Amino acid sequence: MENQEQANLEFAKAYELQRSYFFRGEPKKIEVRKQVLITLRDQVKKNEEKIIKALQIDLGRNPFESFLLELFMFYQELDESIAKVKKWSDSKSISCDLVNLKSSNFLKYEPFGQVLIIAPWNYPFQLLFVPLIGALSAGNVVIMKPSREVPTCYQVFREIINKSLPAEHVYLVSSLIDNKTLMQKNYDFICFTGMNHSSLLHNYFFPKHMQ
Repeated sequence: MENQEQANLEFAKAYELQRSYFFRGEPKKIEVRKQVLITLRDQVKKNEEKIIKALQIDLGRNPFESFLLELFMFYQELDESIAKVKKWSDSKSISCDLVNLKSSNFLKYEPFGQVLIIAPWNYPFQLLFVPLIGALSAGNVVIMKPSREVPTCYQVFREIINKSLPAEHVYLVSSLIDNKTLMQKNYDFICFTGMNHSSLLHNYFFPKHMQ
């Protein structure tokens, strides 16, 4: 049985592993991005029945509705990302001004770094896993936090992520980790859907950076 101290230690370890992994440049590699997306697709497909069952237990949602509203969008987004991740990552030639007329100019896309995704309870799979696709496609590392209001989903999601993907690349935190603990760390980008945004930032994020 996991306790608070163990959960805190695992989170802190995963956080530091991700920082190191990103600065080594591994998540930016196109082959790494593509492989982690393929692994994600395979694991979700393998656990699709568990996901649908968890949504039924936690939200009373019927299987057809769960697939249509949660999984269908995920598969569409993921398949497109796998097919186009290299194209999206390529540098693009851009025009230059008169001062630099003889130079070659390129627009190069770079990942943010470490992304935190916090999802709500009402669409727990879609609003957690669809942003994950974009973050991984762009070459980031990701910390994920589902809502505690969907405990069955939480356990299924954690099994999918933490047993199939390396924590240095993607990590889904324990349900014992709250938003206040999450916000004690620094992130390069936060994807947050759910409760009042200003409330989260005011209570957890701003005090840390205004001291």
